[in-house]
Amino acid sequence: MTMWTKNPVKLKPEERKELKQLITKGAEKARKITRARILLLAHEGKTDTHIIEALKTARNTIRAVRSRYIQEGL
Repeated sequence: MTMWTKNPVKLKPEERKELKQLITKGAEKARKITRARILLLAHEGKTDTHIIEALKTARNTIRAVRSRYIQEGL
């Protein structure tokens, strides 16, 4: 069940592809890979609570990543 969120993430197909490649290659810093995973999970409609449990990250990090994407894109 998808829950409402203040900053819903709607990735473009090319953005999803770019993020998936970034994760698969694993050549980036862990912080950047975590941000990519947050965006992909958020795009799938996962709640912040689900993302926290899946990635073991802080709610503030998730909110910041969502907000930054909404304001600036990738």
